[in-house]
Amino acid sequence: MGRQADPGTGNSEIFFMRAPSRRLDRDYTVWGRVVQGRDVVRAIKVGEPPADPDRMLSVRVAADLPAAERPRLEVEDPRGAAFQRRLAETRRARGADFSICDLEVRTRPAP
Repeated sequence: MGRQADPGTGNSEIFFMRAPSRRLDRDYTVWGRVVQGRDVVRAIKVGEPPADPDRMLSVRVAADLPAAERPRLEVEDPRGAAFQRRLAETRRARGADFSICDLEVRTRPAP
């Protein structure tokens, strides 16, 4: 979520990150992840700010959708053995530079 220099100034500005940006780590809060519809995010104009920015006319959070309209996804269990192995490997590889942002909870469309 975007803000000014003061950490208490967050508002409705949202960053859709298309690639890692380590300069934001430990300074901004990650509060969501696009797991479906990345083509839509990639179509949004880029820039800080873009010359002719897109406007979000309607936004809905998946949890607020009626059950029949929600995307069907399988989400990796972060308590599971596979995730815990990847967590340990990533911690070893990154050492003191490790951040939980270095590790993705895998998702995929449910059959």
